[in-house]
Amino acid sequence: MTVEIERMKKKVEMGADFFQTQPIYDIAKAREFLEQAKALGKPVLLGIMPLTDLKLVKFINNKMAGVTVTAEIIKQMENGKTGIEIAFEFIAELIEDIAGIHIYGMGDIQTTNKLIKFTKSLMNK
Repeated sequence: MTVEIERMKKKVEMGADFFQTQPIYDIAKAREFLEQAKALGKPVLLGIMPLTDLKLVKFINNKMAGVTVTAEIIKQMENGKTGIEIAFEFIAELIEDIAGIHIYGMGDIQTTNKLIKFTKSLMNK
């Protein structure tokens, strides 16, 4: 088990009812983590922080411990894809494996509301 899963296991033993992830920008790593976390039997909320621009990407990659924006996502943004489009894709890809999302809204109420509506639409299917 990964270090994160071991920590989560200890938290479950201490009474944790659910977990929230940091922002994740790698679907494969998120899937792997969520698969391992299933064994704990607790709901997981996926951390979503929409990328606003490449300046934020650079900040995340240089300053946020444990969080990395992949080269693939950077290329998508350089080619014009927006952060909310990327967030929608992540949510749609992982919706079956999560209990919901934890939005890092960064003060952007409109984007936060769009993410909530999008996620609710997928969860109500």
